This record gives sequence, structure tokens and C-alpha cells, in this order.
Amino acid sequence: MAFVIPIDEVRRSERAALFQGRGHAPVSIFVLTYQRDQGPDLHLHPYPEVFVVQEGTALFTAGDERLTVTGGHIVVVPPDTPHGFKGAGDDTLRVVSVHPSPSVIQTNLEAPDHRVVFDFEAEFENGGGIQGQDFRLDIHGSDISDEELAEAIVHDMRLLLVKEVRILKKEIVEEPHKRG
Repeated sequence: MAFVIPIDEVRRSERAALFQGRGHAPVSIFVLTYQRDQGPDLHLHPYPEVFVVQEGTALFTAGDERLTVTGGHIVVVPPDTPHGFKGAGDDTLRVVSVHPSPSVIQTNLEAPDHRVVFDFEAEFENGGGIQGQDFRLDIHGSDISDEELAEAIVHDMRLLLVKEVRILKKEIVEEPHKRG
């Protein structure tokens, strides 16, 4: 059955929304809006990343290459290639990036890595539950909503028949990621 997700439900900031397919689709998608000199710092992924530059002008760095890309073009960055981009014009830059992975796997090369430290309770539809204290989870960027965090717990722990996940405490810390 098809479903529709409003972009505002996956919005992480004024500039970025992130859909992570997890149990729905083997893909993750960023919807991004930047002004001049704004954009992601150098990072890499273990898979290729595809960028659809919808409007504006971007200056991409991909490995040793620097590319000026305008709206109406697609950029494909190979796996394990350091890359990033910045708005390069006076107009608004609108980019959609596609990750062929149900969740974003990213190594930041310039900005600090972030992890979320949290407590949670999960209740199951067939009775019972689990709880965790001081769990740590690598995150993309410097924030994660309670809903995204609950979804990550269910996905990463491969939990079934989950009725509800409650996030009881949450703190974002700068700390190196522990997995790819």
C-alpha cells in the first residue's frame, strides 16, 4: 500500500528534510535549501550519492574535482569519495540528494560527529516491553527528533510488534561515530 509523507514531518531544520527508508524503502533522501556559502562540509559514504540540483548554483567538491553545477543537472559521486557542496550564487540553491541505503551512513571529514545519548521504553503489542538507559546512537547532523530516534531503535534492534516507543531523556553530544 502506498503512503504519503509530508516533507515537514521529516524536516530536520529550515534547510534540510531527511526521509530514511528503513522499513519502507531501501533508499534515503535529503531535500535541501541553501543560500550562498551554505551547504554540507566534506564527508563520505560507503555507497554512491546522487544529487539533483533543481534550482540555483552549487560549487561541488568531489575528491580532487571542483564542479560548478546549475539547476537542471544531476551529479553522481562515487562511493568512499570525499564530497560536499556550497551555494555559489545569489539565488536559492535547491538540491535533492539520494542515498541508496535505508538509512544514511556518513563519515564527516570536517565537522564533528554527533551521537545521541538517551533512555527509552518500548512496549510490545503482545505484552511486555524493554527499556534502555544511556544508549548511544550515531546520528547524521546535530539533531534527531524523538520520532526518528524511536524508528531507529526499532530498526537497529530489529524489534517486531512494537506498540509504542517513549524517549525519556535525550542529549546530543559531539563524539566520534563508532560505526561506518
